[in-house]
Amino acid sequence: MQLTSEITVNLDIEQVWDFLSDPLNSPKWDKSVASVVLPEGSFSGTGCIVDTIAPSGMRQSFRVTEFQPPRFFKFILLQSSTFKEADMSFLLEKVSEGTKITHVINFKLHLRSFMLYPVLLLTSKKALGADMTYLKNALELE
Repeated sequence: MQLTSEITVNLDIEQVWDFLSDPLNSPKWDKSVASVVLPEGSFSGTGCIVDTIAPSGMRQSFRVTEFQPPRFFKFILLQSSTFKEADMSFLLEKVSEGTKITHVINFKLHLRSFMLYPVLLLTSKKALGADMTYLKNALELE
């Protein structure tokens, strides 16, 4: 399944990149992330592992698989009881109004979680749209 959301912010691409590509900024706009841990001590781009801790306390680990400043990055979920696989990416494009941000999430559920598909489809689209609005607001406050 693929979910896509786009927003445009009235900032230059470098400002958006600096904020969005820093995983420590995630709790400022992603409501599913309460905190971020960098197991390697600092963020280094491609290959780096980033752990997120949800407000519920659930921990997830991601690996950055592509990091192309100031335009694109992608990361994969390393292990999940719900998802067989998942990847997320951000594409930044200069537009006349500033910077367009396209966020794409691809995922496949484990067979035992397949009954969740209709619920995830409905709630994920809404949550992704809300997160993009929170991202725009956080960027404009920086």
